Amino acid sequence: MSFSLLYYSRMRFIVQLLPLLTASPIQGRVVSVFAPQNENKLFIDDLALRKPENFGFGNFNSHTTFMTTFFFEKLAASHQGKLSLSHCYPGIVETPAYGGTGIPVWFRGIWTLATPLVKVTSTSGRECGDRLLFNASPRFPARSSGAKNQINTPGKSEKIEVATSSDGVLGGGCYRNNAKSETIPLGKQYSSMRVTEVREKVWEHTMNAFENISTKGHYFG
Repeated sequence: MSFSLLYYSRMRFIVQLLPLLTASPIQGRVVSVFAPQNENKLFIDDLALRKPENFGFGNFNSHTTFMTTFFFEKLAASHQGKLSLSHCYPGIVETPAYGGTGIPVWFRGIWTLATPLVKVTSTSGRECGDRLLFNASPRFPARSSGAKNQINTPGKSEKIEVATSSDGVLGGGCYRNNAKSETIPLGKQYSSMRVTEVREKVWEHTMNAFENISTKGHYFG
């Protein structure tokens, strides 16, 4: 259920909205909030994350993050000049989410005790919202062969540097951003995975899942 909600449903939502996103007179923009910078493992032989031994909190976060980034990169490359996608890690945010009924009792207890410390290190909901909205700004443009290093700020004299995408291209259309809306440096894992064309495998797997669900009413694989 977690993987369906945080990966498949989000990617399906974007795919279904592509006609509107790409028809917009301005660049279509997608901002997805999850966990870039926490990548460690991607189970290439189990992209659907069906094997119980592969499913744990850390593995799930890492696997889902890799999948999201690679799917976003494919979308950005396929819709140049039309679509910008940002994958964002908001850090610790002051919300009631961790005290909800769906959270284990032991974790809610720890969270309650840690509240004073959390307030010192966390971000307010308002500030988090402002920073996430910034991920839809011109600093993160759709992929373009003529991307500039800087852009003018509307109504102001200063300029903003254009961000580098997750595949190392200036203004490449897909971005991994941290809680301060700064791009996250790529780790060695991404470089090694690009050699084996993992991005294409993630794309094909996801689109096949959507096709099977649409035609057969279920997806197993």
